[in-house]
Order: sequence, then C-alpha cells, then structure tokens
Amino acid sequence: MQFSWTYLLRLVSASLLMGRTVAAPTAEPELSRAIDARHGDEYLWYIDDAESRHLSDLLGTDFGRLRIKGVLLSKPKMQCENCGKHTGLDDIVHNALQDGVHSKEFMIKVLEDRTSHPSSGHVIRCSGAGCGRAYDEPPPRWTRDWIRGEDTGGQEVHSEGADEEPEA
Repeated sequence: MQFSWTYLLRLVSASLLMGRTVAAPTAEPELSRAIDARHGDEYLWYIDDAESRHLSDLLGTDFGRLRIKGVLLSKPKMQCENCGKHTGLDDIVHNALQDGVHSKEFMIKVLEDRTSHPSSGHVIRCSGAGCGRAYDEPPPRWTRDWIRGEDTGGQEVHSEGADEEPEA
C-alpha cells in the first residue's frame, strides 16, 4: 500500500470533525418586538438573566445594579446560524472589548449615565461559547433613546431626550 497525503488529510479531517462539539442553541428570548416609539419603529432587545450574567462577566461588574432591562435598536434580534444564540447587548459589548474599540470603564460609564456616544458601525459576532461567527445581516443602529430599564420604584424609565426632536 502506497502512502497518500490525500488519505491522511481525510483521516485527520474526519477525526477533527468527530470530536467537534457544537453549543446548544440558547433558549428563545422574549421576542424582540416592534414598539410604538416617538422616532419611528424600534425594537426592544430584552436582557434576560443569562445575558445579564454574561454582561457582568464581560464588564467585571454587577450588570444587574444598572437596572437595564433592554436596549432599543433599529432591527429585531438575529439568530446565529452556527450555535443558535440570539443577538444581544452582550454580543456588542464582547465585540467592542475583543476588538479594542472601547474599554470596560468607558462602556460602564455610558451604561450608568444612559448616554449615547457616536460610534462607527461594527460587525457583530456571536459571543456564544467558542462560536465567534459574524451575523450575516448588517448591524443594527442604536436609536436615539436606546436604554430601557427600571428605577427603584419599578416604573419603566427612558433615557434623556425622549421629548426632543431628532437631529437632521
């Protein structure tokens, strides 16, 4: 029997594929839903407990203390074709940290102050364990009033500027 590089490559490829693990899809999040907003159609991306824990790990702080229940974006959540995870604020934060776009401190300050800052569009990659696949669609844009949360009285709050007209 003669040595074959092709056979060896097929054998190695098959053994690598056999040992490959694929992350289980995440539970279906509360559906992102269109809301009747002052500045057109926006989508509220709810932040569930699992995403809140992930954000706490990424930012090195208790994300729950910020009382942010969701963010408003220009399009509905997308689902990763590789692992099934739905997009979230955790993907955006993960990518900004990984790419060196923003520091943890900067992002925590933005979230605490509930302010928006100009930012160039970024490709959103899945932050699921070991995934990293880029979502195929273009990334959503932040809307003018982009943070939804709860104050200590349990009433929903909106970020500053809700009554202002959008800039041209």
